[in-house]
Amino acid sequence: MLDSIQQQVLQLLPARKKTGQNGWTSFNAVCCIHNGETADTRGRGGIKTNAGQISYHCFNCGYTASFIPGRHLSFKFRKLLSWLGADDLTVRRLVIEAVRLKELVAPEELEQVPEEQIQYEARPLPEGSVSFDQWTTYFAVQGNDYLVPDGVVRAVHYVNHRKIDFQKYKFYLTDYEAYNLHRRIIIPYYYKNQIVGYTARAIVDGVKPKYWSSHPADFVFNLDMQKPDWRFSCS
Repeated sequence: MLDSIQQQVLQLLPARKKTGQNGWTSFNAVCCIHNGETADTRGRGGIKTNAGQISYHCFNCGYTASFIPGRHLSFKFRKLLSWLGADDLTVRRLVIEAVRLKELVAPEELEQVPEEQIQYEARPLPEGSVSFDQWTTYFAVQGNDYLVPDGVVRAVHYVNHRKIDFQKYKFYLTDYEAYNLHRRIIIPYYYKNQIVGYTARAIVDGVKPKYWSSHPADFVFNLDMQKPDWRFSCS
C-alpha cells in the first residue's frame, strides 16, 4: 500500500532503461534541458526505489528529487513528474495520494528511514598500465637523446588535440595487447577516490570497437567530480 506512488512513477519511466545490480534504474535524464544543459543521451539519470521510497539523481546536471511515504510531494519531485510526462491531473492526484499515505505512517517510522548508501567494488586497470604522470617522471631522468615511444607520443597528441585538461583527468597507457589495449588510452573511473573501472578509447584508425570498457553497468563517468555547489552555464 505504501508503494502506490512508487508504482505509478515506475510506469512513467522511458522504455529504454537499464537496471544495475545495486538497484538503480538508469535512463536518459529528463531534467538536463530544463537546467541549462543539453539533452542527456548517455543514460545519466537514475531512479532507485525501496519500500515505497523513490530517489532520483542526474549525474549530468546534478538534479535530485526524492519521495518517502509519510511526507508531502515536494516541488522538485512534482517537477520531475512533469518532465517524465505526467499531466497536471496525474500530478495533483499523486499529491493527494501522498497526503493519504501520510496518515498511514507513524512519526517514529518516518524518523527511522535509513539513508541509502551507494557502493562500488574496486577494479584494477589493465595489466601494465602506466599513467601519463609516471611517463613524464620517467622521461625527466632520461638524457636528451632518449627516443620517446611512438605510442606515448601518439597518445599525448590525441589528448592534446581533443583539448582535454591533463591536470583534471588522469590517463594511462599499457603495452598489453589483449583487446588492442596497447592502441588505446585508458581513462579510469573513480568513486570516492577509488578506481572502480575504466574505458579504453582507440587512438589508432581501424581499431574496433572504438571503446573497450570495464565498469559497473550503472556507473557514470566522472562521478567524483560532481560537486553539490557546482553551477552550470551555457556557452
